[in-house]
Amino acid sequence: MYRTNGFSSAPLPPPEIRKRSISYAASFGVDTWEWPEDLTVVCRALAQEFKAHSVREESGISLCAGQLGVEARWMPDPTFLLNREEYRSFIRQCQEAPLQKPADYIAYYILDLTPAKQRQLEELSRRTGLPLVNCMYDLPLEELDRGERSYFRPIEHWLDIIANARQMVTDSFHGSVFSIIFNTDFICYGNEGRGNSRFDSLLGKLGLMHHLVSADCTMQELPPITNWDEINHTLSEWQQRGLHYLKSNLNL
Repeated sequence: MYRTNGFSSAPLPPPEIRKRSISYAASFGVDTWEWPEDLTVVCRALAQEFKAHSVREESGISLCAGQLGVEARWMPDPTFLLNREEYRSFIRQCQEAPLQKPADYIAYYILDLTPAKQRQLEELSRRTGLPLVNCMYDLPLEELDRGERSYFRPIEHWLDIIANARQMVTDSFHGSVFSIIFNTDFICYGNEGRGNSRFDSLLGKLGLMHHLVSADCTMQELPPITNWDEINHTLSEWQQRGLHYLKSNLNL
């Protein structure tokens, strides 16, 4: 085991294993280097032993070059390596019975719920006349302060709610990802605390930056996304790109 600056790790695999290791769409989450020099030295040495590197945010390419001394390529998040029909198949296979939900609704997946976001969700519901359905908890919005883990929805219900919503409101990267995969219109709150570079990279590549709003904004109705065919074509290209990277570096 090694330790540096309070960080510790399980024993490292032997060098012959590390030489065959690759990183797939690794994420720093931020666009600046935040780690102390002693940890950076350890990471830099280990990074040299990898066969190939790829990152989820384009800003990670320069971080890898400048801080770790390795060349990295951009790759799509691994969730994009499956298409929406494969996810729909997963939903059907896992659900013992159809999820009970309104026929038409607004879904929300909020990691950092604030009073302002709650008010904005309620206003959106009033303006559209559509009920709100929580992706994460089987609880109404006004009871979220309970938040016990026993109320967590299973993953197939989480996906089902996103897939069939009229609109999605989220401050989560993967909430945005699955909205895009399922072609669900969405509004995404920027998330400074958790890192905005992942949102900038994803939405910028798809021409959807106007769907990224600040947490203190006045919720407004965005024009619906109409270029899903173009977006889906890009997602198909991303899938092939990611699979090619994995197959070529794993010799599959």
